[in-house]
Formats: sequence, structure tokens, C-alpha cells
Amino acid sequence: MARVHIMMATYNGEKFIKEQIDSIINQTYQDWMLYISDDCSTDDTVNIIDDYCRQYPDKIVLLNRDKKLGGAKQNFLYLFDICPKAELYMFTDQDDVWLPEKAEKLVKKYDEVHTENCLVYCDLKVVDSDLNTKSESFITDIHYSNKKEFILMNNYVPGCVMLIDDYLREAIGILPRQCFMHDWWIVMYSTFFGNIFKVDESLHLYRQHSNNTIGAIKRPSFVKDTFNAIVHLFDSPVKRYHKTMEKSLKRLRKRKKQNGEFFKCFGDRMKAEDRLYYDKYLEMCSSSNRFKRVVAFHKFFKTNNITDNINLSWAVFRHKV
Repeated sequence: MARVHIMMATYNGEKFIKEQIDSIINQTYQDWMLYISDDCSTDDTVNIIDDYCRQYPDKIVLLNRDKKLGGAKQNFLYLFDICPKAELYMFTDQDDVWLPEKAEKLVKKYDEVHTENCLVYCDLKVVDSDLNTKSESFITDIHYSNKKEFILMNNYVPGCVMLIDDYLREAIGILPRQCFMHDWWIVMYSTFFGNIFKVDESLHLYRQHSNNTIGAIKRPSFVKDTFNAIVHLFDSPVKRYHKTMEKSLKRLRKRKKQNGEFFKCFGDRMKAEDRLYYDKYLEMCSSSNRFKRVVAFHKFFKTNNITDNINLSWAVFRHKV
């Protein structure tokens, strides 16, 4: 058994998957196995994976090719459940690139801290389809806060840059469908019950393109903002207002659903001061006093984006979630 088991979820990834798998094969750290689940791709993805499985039968295994799972989230939930047991686990998308020392440095950090229920992560660079850098640091771009309550509104560790130990996987158990994504749920659990450590380097190239399921957060660009502003000029003010309001409420509802399930699963094990965050979250969503809702949002749950904060503040002022 390899020390590190890597989980890869794929779907119609023929364009970039070779580059991703090659970057894993070329890691300086080699004590790994790659386990892939394909969500019934209709392009050449499975044939490409089969070729790699034949070339590297002791390193790469295709666990699923026939079961339709219904998206990246469901695919990773499935992988988290069925991936063979190991000491450590990593996750990978189908279209990124691992820099050569990524696995080695994450494992080294894990060995240095030598603690159970452990999550280790690194930073990443956001790149375009041709690997041209768009952002040097994902962590800088999201204006990360180390307050525990931050995780109830924002995930700051993408699954593609995390390493977790088996103690953490066993403690989390089966990932529920109410979670937003596998990585967010894992970071939530690690925040309240585990130990999180950072390798302060960008060791991963996150490819941002039109087919991404979930893209990295970036600082707004002048060109993009100007273009969007021009497009919105053709919407009536009322239409723009309702679009923004519905988008904000949708985001809040998704987070409420995930947070509610998390506290249902683990709330009885939490410290009293940690349970307070959920109480404040419910106050922000459900208090009959709209001013209390806004105060709770700004005191505990502001996001990493000024525009979002304005829109979400107005949403919680106007509506219960």
C-alpha cells in the first residue's frame, strides 16, 4: 500500500488530463497511488485513463467508469467513500498542474508537525488555459481570516491543494449531500476539531477556464468590471436589483443548508464558544429583527469581497433566509 492515496474526479477532461496526470507522475515524492472516478465521460477521457493504467498498473487505478454520479461534487463524495485506506490522502482535479515538489513538501510538513486529525495545504497560482499566470496567490486574493467563523461563509482551502490524514477521514465519515463541496466540509471539520497547517508556497497551478465547475476567486479586473457594467446598463434597475438579490439569497441559503447539517452532525461535540458561531449564524439568517441580522453579518460573517458584503448585507436586511 502506498503512503499517499490521491483521488481524482473526471468528466470530459480529454483536453488537459494528460498534463495533470503527467505532473503527478513526475512528482519528486513517489510513494503514492492515484485512484480515479470518471462520471461517464462522453469524450476520450476514459481511453486516456486506460492508457495510463496500462502504463502504470502499480500507480494508477480507475475505480469507476460506468456509474453516473452527476457532477464533480457527487464524484468526490463517492471517491471519499470508496477510496482504499491509506495513511494520507490528496485530491486532484483533472485539468490542473502539480509543481514537482508539491507532494513532497506537503508530506514533509505533515511529518514535521506529527499530529493526528491533520490537514496540510499549500497556496496555488491561478493560471489560464495556457498556464499563463493570472494570480500569484489564491490565499492573498481571498483576504483570508483565521477566525473560526470565517469558514461558515468562505472556504479558503481548495481540495486540490490539501493533504489529510486517515484519522481525519475516519472522523469525518461519509460526506453528506448537503455539503457545498467535499473540500469545504473537510476544512470546516478541521477548523473545529482538527489541526490545520500551511506550506507557505504556491505549489499548484489552478487552471481557470470556461469549463471549470467551480473557479478560483480572483480580485475583480477593471476590464471585466467595465464590461459587466456596460452589459448591466441594458437591464432595468428593477431587474438588476432582483437579479442581485436572488443571487445573494441563493448563496446564503446554500451556506445555511451546509452549516445546519454540519452542526447537526457535530454540534454536540463542539465547545460552547464554537456553538456560539452557529447561534449567531442563525440570528443572521432568521432573527425577526432585521437590524440584528445585519449586525450579526458584519460582526461575524463578512465575506472577502466588498461588493459581496454590500449585497449580502442588503439581502439579510430585506429578507430572512
